[in-house]
Amino acid sequence: MKRVSMIKNQIVENVVRVEEGSNWNPDGYLLIDTTSRPEICPGWTYVDGSFVEPVRPQSQQIDFPDITPRQIRLALLSIGVYPADIDAALENLSEPEKSEAIINWKYAIDFKRDNPLVEQVGAMIGKTAQEIDDLWIYASTL
Repeated sequence: MKRVSMIKNQIVENVVRVEEGSNWNPDGYLLIDTTSRPEICPGWTYVDGSFVEPVRPQSQQIDFPDITPRQIRLALLSIGVYPADIDAALENLSEPEKSEAIINWKYAIDFKRDNPLVEQVGAMIGKTAQEIDDLWIYASTL
């Protein structure tokens, strides 16, 4: 399977998964393989062969969906962050926050973007708030 961005009028309107070698090509869309670019999601622009991230004003609040453990782990894996990387980051926390974070990472039935631990662990693995937002949106499509 590959990840394909559907572009119309220079705007990424959707991101879908298609079989390798598929001839699927809906009318009116430019299809670009973005398998290696998991951060690209609807709202990005595609100009002169390059993707451009949308600029979101700080005042713009996004209503992020809750995501499942499977979704977050697959999204992290797509950017080269393995479960062991998260485990190692959590080990660097102080108690009792460390134990609480490990329990949540291992046993949560969903993850919420506004949980302060998401931002903290994201920073620990070198991700900005914007990168976490983009990854969260991507994860919600899996």
